[in-house]
Amino acid sequence: MIYKILLAGVGIALSYTVARRLSDMQARSAVKVKTNERHTVKTARLRQDPKTGIYYPED
Repeated sequence: MIYKILLAGVGIALSYTVARRLSDMQARSAVKVKTNERHTVKTARLRQDPKTGIYYPED
């Protein structure tokens, strides 16, 4: 009877430890996110003024 209780306690402790470690590893893993910002953000081309060397939007 005592062996069953001890074995159940060890099993619960082991499963808790494994679940916690897997949760920590998943929280540390990098997440790749796909965004469609390329289509929504309007990028302006820049042109350099030859006299001053300053870049201005090409409108």
